[in-house]
Amino acid sequence: EMQSLQRVLSEKITSLHTSVIPIRLRKYIARRTFLTNNEIEVAYGQGRCKVKRKVDDHPNLEGAEGILVIIFPDDEVFLDGTVLDPIEKDYAYIAFCKPKGYITSIAPEPVTDKEDRPIPCLDSFLAHFPPGVMPIGRLDKDTTGLLLLASDGDLNRSILQKDNTVTKEYHLLLREVLTLAVHLMS
Repeated sequence: EMQSLQRVLSEKITSLHTSVIPIRLRKYIARRTFLTNNEIEVAYGQGRCKVKRKVDDHPNLEGAEGILVIIFPDDEVFLDGTVLDPIEKDYAYIAFCKPKGYITSIAPEPVTDKEDRPIPCLDSFLAHFPPGVMPIGRLDKDTTGLLLLASDGDLNRSILQKDNTVTKEYHLLLREVLTLAVHLMS
């Protein structure tokens, strides 16, 4: 679905003035709020997102319907009856040293181990950062180290996509010398 939309856009946009850069409704809302893609889709499905066109002669982009509708700079987008600011929000990028004993997951419900003991999550730290900040990647519960936090969903997806070639480097501190026999057993 996205490939067909990209094809349609590349064919149609060439006829537009260069100062008019259209964007998908979902991305428009994401860049101006701290809603996740799922929250945006729910809001759209509930009829909480509206688009008011100021110009009627925008090209008809076939295949761009619903949440994929194309927004032009002179359009107004409303969420819950309030017009969204046409200026994109600033993103937050934080280098965070994850402490031992915390899991990287963001959990709406308390997380417990096998003995039903609570496991602390990063939620307690994220409450002190700007809205929308999420971890990019994961570190195990007993692992400490640098964890990038960001409110930039595009950056998060680009780093974590399976097809991406972002090099990740890990440094290990071992308690014992690693021997060939130990290496072959693991």
